[in-house]
Amino acid sequence: MSNNVNLERTWSATLSALAPSVDARLGELERARAVERIWAKDATLWKDDPDHQAVIRNRLGWLAIAELMMEHVDELRSLAQKVRSEGVRHIVLLGMGGSSLCVEVFRQVYGPQPDAPRLWVLDTTHPDVIRKLEAAIDLPNTLFIVASKSGTTTEAVSFDAHFFDRVQSLRGEEAGRQFIAITD
Repeated sequence: MSNNVNLERTWSATLSALAPSVDARLGELERARAVERIWAKDATLWKDDPDHQAVIRNRLGWLAIAELMMEHVDELRSLAQKVRSEGVRHIVLLGMGGSSLCVEVFRQVYGPQPDAPRLWVLDTTHPDVIRKLEAAIDLPNTLFIVASKSGTTTEAVSFDAHFFDRVQSLRGEEAGRQFIAITD
């Protein structure tokens, strides 16, 4: 949950003795047209069972997200304007694993944006981290985004309950205005 990013850190690695095995596997994937098949949502790349294939195709839905979201650009811009006009100073994404990792990458890559609320990503249940987050944000002026693919992820549901109770103690019945849920 750090907001300090060292962009000058670089990493290097070598496959050493694994290089021939990796090259062989990459060759197999190329011959199987794996990239093309992933984009076609061809679940047979992974499993033969039709039930598994249905799950895999559903999980590959993210491949078309850019095109699908273009239909909602005006709504998203309107929401962003509303958030700014209501004085939101912080946005906290509450999620675990895949529901928060992409946002964390974007947060680190793009950093703070001028005239925009500060973005935080809570992806741990460690009590010290949660306390530090609460101390860093202005609770009445924070928008919480609860992200869970299933809508039942224990950690995300727990984060939601915790922060909703905190906001409700300040805003009463208006607490829900500070929460957005993203789920299937």
